[in-house]
Formats: sequence, structure tokens, C-alpha cells
Amino acid sequence: MIPGMGTVEQIRRLFWDWPLTDDDLARRRVWVVERVLEYGQLEDVRALVREYGRSTFLDAVAQARWSSAKTATCWRHLLERAGQSCTRTYSRDTAWNF
Repeated sequence: MIPGMGTVEQIRRLFWDWPLTDDDLARRRVWVVERVLEYGQLEDVRALVREYGRSTFLDAVAQARWSSAKTATCWRHLLERAGQSCTRTYSRDTAWNF
């Protein structure tokens, strides 16, 4: 975390479409985690782990929906290494017809 800066202030730039508040961290945990893991930097992830605690953070990661297969695969492997399985799987929004 950047010294003197709270979690919301540190990750607010990732929520360009929403006025992020401390209340969002508590009530929209999975959404916040999804956004930070898709667009944030390592220090942003560390800030969320400090904010939520490791177990709560990993629970939110396990419930997350991913916009990219690359991010989903990465976090699925990290969760498996931590002994926690994902509760959602990645799937495409469109069917491929050839």
C-alpha cells in the first residue's frame, strides 16, 4: 500500500465508471476483486489482501467471473495451489459457428 493512502484511494483509478467508497469494499466484495484482478497492479492486489484478509480475499476470487480466459486460468491455478477450488468457470458469451 502506498504510505498514507487507504485502500479505496489506492484502487479508485480502476473504477472510472463508479464513485468507489468504503461501503463498496464491504458490500460489493466480489465485484471489487474482479475489477482489481483484471486491471490492477500487484500492489493493488496486496492492498485488497490486507483489507479483507487472505481467506476472505480467496473466497471472493473463487466467486469471481472473469472477462478473459487468461486471467481466469491464472487465478484458478493460484487458488488450487492455496487449496481452494473455484466456484465459477469461464465460458464464452457467444457460440462459434463454422
